[in-house]
Amino acid sequence: MGKKSPKILPAAAVFGQFLALFPFAAAFCGLALKRYAVLAYLAVYAVFAVFYAAGHLCGRFAHEMTPGGKRKSVIMFISRAAVLVPSALFIAGVLAFDLPSMALFYVLPGGIAAFFGAHGGEGRSYTDKFSRGWFALYFAAGLFTAVLLWSSREEELAADGMLQLCAGFAVMILLSALLANQTNIDVCTNQRGGGRSVLPDGLRRYNAVLITVICAVTIGLFLFAKPLAGLIKYLVSLLIRGFLSVMEALSSCVWIEPEDMTPDGSGNVSEIEPGFTSALAELLFAVLIIGLLVVIFKLRRQIWELIKSVFEPLFRAREKSSDIPFYDEILVSDAKRLAPRARRRVEHELAKQYKRESDPARRYRLGYALFLVRLGKTERPPLPVDTTTVHREKGESVFERDLGELSGVYNRVRYGETAPTAEELAEQEKLLTELK
Repeated sequence: MGKKSPKILPAAAVFGQFLALFPFAAAFCGLALKRYAVLAYLAVYAVFAVFYAAGHLCGRFAHEMTPGGKRKSVIMFISRAAVLVPSALFIAGVLAFDLPSMALFYVLPGGIAAFFGAHGGEGRSYTDKFSRGWFALYFAAGLFTAVLLWSSREEELAADGMLQLCAGFAVMILLSALLANQTNIDVCTNQRGGGRSVLPDGLRRYNAVLITVICAVTIGLFLFAKPLAGLIKYLVSLLIRGFLSVMEALSSCVWIEPEDMTPDGSGNVSEIEPGFTSALAELLFAVLIIGLLVVIFKLRRQIWELIKSVFEPLFRAREKSSDIPFYDEILVSDAKRLAPRARRRVEHELAKQYKRESDPARRYRLGYALFLVRLGKTERPPLPVDTTTVHREKGESVFERDLGELSGVYNRVRYGETAPTAEELAEQEKLLTELK
């Protein structure tokens, strides 16, 4: 039995669905009520919860009634059309209690989205419940709400609403990253024979904490950049004032002639002007910023490598199609079935890619694939079950050359994930030229 997904993941998916409806609630509070009240938010979300519960019940009923053919389609249609019932009740409630009519434009669409979200997510995993559509819904609804708020010409109300929308969107990003990471874990473990039983203990928690900390720090720097800058500036000014106070205390311990203390010889030491302290704080803050920019410029390569290593997993799936396992893995199984003309065409295209490739590791793998194609033209072609050791033995018996370095470097590049040296690339190119 494999490990089951934690129950908190489906709960987080449902929370993400309700969070995607936040712009509708913010629009109602800001545009209809002209204030952001906690009780108003709770009332709006109570309406969303009623619609969500109705969608859940209708979806469960539709999935339990599972006859085939047209009857099933009719049942699904009726279960979805049942959204008219809570919608009619909501409209009647707005008219009966004389609620703001804008509730029909802002709250009702959110309730309908909640109904269909619950209906479509019935019987599905947390991955399918919180899909990218909810993220897109928040973005579109939030952008529409922001435009309406700024067009209301109430700057304070619009600013507060924008802050809430940005904070909600930040939480949405964090939640999406967490669920996407957990989904990738499930996909990878399900591809193995042991399923989730091969998942190490604590891996989910470690990844969740790591993503939460990184996103929280990034979100905090984004949302509180101005207060943080003011705090840093204040701390720098405190350090300067403390330094000047210490220097003044030390100077008071040294005896100085009165006439040397002041130009008029009165012996009264004038206090340091506040403007001088403020100017010095501004100067040191500017020096700090310039120093930070210099450090970033000096370490730009290391910073870029760190950024690539952090975001590389997000794009690794897209790059799989352009990787070269097709040549040095799949091509071996098709070598015997290729006609001579097709083999020559493949060899020609592969040779062109080999010459154009600039990445050392990819170039070496392309070169090894070219060696396999040329081995396929001999009386001892490579087979799908052959290992690199068998490739080497067949190549040495046919070409009468020592292929130990070719096989060893290829194993290191492909399985050890280390790049070949310039000398090894040159030796491979020389060898491929001789094996024509």
